Amino acid sequence: MAPSFPLTFGTKQRKTSSVLELKKTQKNNINSLKEIFSRPYTRFFIVIDMLVWAIASMVYYGLVLNIGSLVGNIFVNNAVGGLMELLAMLFAIPLISFIGFTRTIGYSLFFASVTCLASTVALQFGSHIAGIESFATVLAMVGKFGASLAFGVLYQHTVEMFATVGRSTAFGLTMMAARIGSLFSPFTVQTSYEMPWLSPIIFGITSMLAAIVALIFPETKGLKLSATFDEAEKKFQEHLQGTVTAKAFCLPKASENISNNDDDQKKSWVSDQNV
Repeated sequence: MAPSFPLTFGTKQRKTSSVLELKKTQKNNINSLKEIFSRPYTRFFIVIDMLVWAIASMVYYGLVLNIGSLVGNIFVNNAVGGLMELLAMLFAIPLISFIGFTRTIGYSLFFASVTCLASTVALQFGSHIAGIESFATVLAMVGKFGASLAFGVLYQHTVEMFATVGRSTAFGLTMMAARIGSLFSPFTVQTSYEMPWLSPIIFGITSMLAAIVALIFPETKGLKLSATFDEAEKKFQEHLQGTVTAKAFCLPKASENISNNDDDQKKSWVSDQNV
């Protein structure tokens, strides 16, 4: 009579493989969009991140399109604008190392806002004066430096801020917001034909709003990235716990017992794969 051990072993092996397939299917069927918007703090940060992306994109492309209306040679202005973008990317590395992602984005947008508004004031009170008009062009180029710096750093900070399992979804949402913001750039620049002061005013005010909002972001420099949605939600809660922002937007109080189902599933997948 044949021993029953091989049959039992084969049954256990089939059960183990079926459990692995089931858990892999559950993992692949996670609705990242639903998970992001079902958590209050994660939902709050994805919405304000989309807002900052939309404004940064509108200002960045708006300043690129507005170069043709600046005083001076259009080819020289374009070359200087490209140089400003190169310098912005070079300055981004030491700035992030020194003050972090959040402050770099916030301060650069604030810098772009101030220079755009100053350029408008210079043009309004010094029109037809060559020196002041040239100074206004310089201020516009400096504003492009700030917008380019924020636009570039946002790419890195966005992917680090959200959970690994939903990072591509979060990044896709912010890219969608950026494209929507860039759609408004040509219409904003067109207003300069009727009211030359309006376009820089729009860029300056919206950049100021984006700078204030960007300073709410949690800092990610040197910190461990969130692997699951619950882990990211917990970090967002700890970041905003007891702040005026949490009270103003009626965010729920941070609870000490956060569900770690995603972590348990992750550990079980790893242990099952080692079987």
